[in-house]
Amino acid sequence: LCFANGHKALDGRVCPSRKYSVLLIDGEMPPSSLKERARSITTGLGLSEEAAEEIMVRSSVAEKKDLWLDTDTGWSDLLPDLENAEIIIIDSMFKIFPSSMSNELSNTTALNKFYDWCRKHEKTGIIFDHRGKKGDTAFGTIGKEMTVDAVLLLKKKNDKIEATATKNRNFESSPNCWVEYRMKMESGGMTFQPTDKAAIASPASALPPGEDEGMKNSDDNISAPNKPDTDQAIINYIAEHPNKAQGDIVK
Repeated sequence: LCFANGHKALDGRVCPSRKYSVLLIDGEMPPSSLKERARSITTGLGLSEEAAEEIMVRSSVAEKKDLWLDTDTGWSDLLPDLENAEIIIIDSMFKIFPSSMSNELSNTTALNKFYDWCRKHEKTGIIFDHRGKKGDTAFGTIGKEMTVDAVLLLKKKNDKIEATATKNRNFESSPNCWVEYRMKMESGGMTFQPTDKAAIASPASALPPGEDEGMKNSDDNISAPNKPDTDQAIINYIAEHPNKAQGDIVK
């Protein structure tokens, strides 16, 4: 919501330099629930309710059809919206990539096609993968995470959400980057409250591109080490040597 509106929030911890084109592909929630959730979040971030209208939404419930990115028909249907977006959010992996339910190596084929397409077209892809209520239903999680740049593991304890980076390929990270928040539903909507601090829900003005000194040339300030894509090399090797034993592949 903040990136779609070019709006900073949470004391500047969310600080987009401009408006971005955001696409949400949702395979689970009815439109009324999506709208209510968006309204609650905009209230907690200090945004207007109209902010949610800046997000493009494709909903399988609203359209009464499956939205699949692991079939040629589904890909063709969603491609125009994918091309118009800069940030693509998919909720959830099993609904949009049903083949990922398999534990076979082939379960990564459609995902890797999507990730490769995003990289080639300079898109940011965010995919939600539910491991099960107890975290015991992974469905081949390692294979699905092999080619992504970062993995955030979210765990809910009471009203607090903990986020842990279990994979972080390109971005600097330190304990100071993380703030624990409690999310609370109140009469006016959702609030985001840093642990042991007052809730943050104060409006902030949008940030026109180029006007904030700290955001100038922001892309150049991102630390991304220059190293080969080992994960992709492994996948390519397996594809080229399908009869190799696992031990030989590791060597």
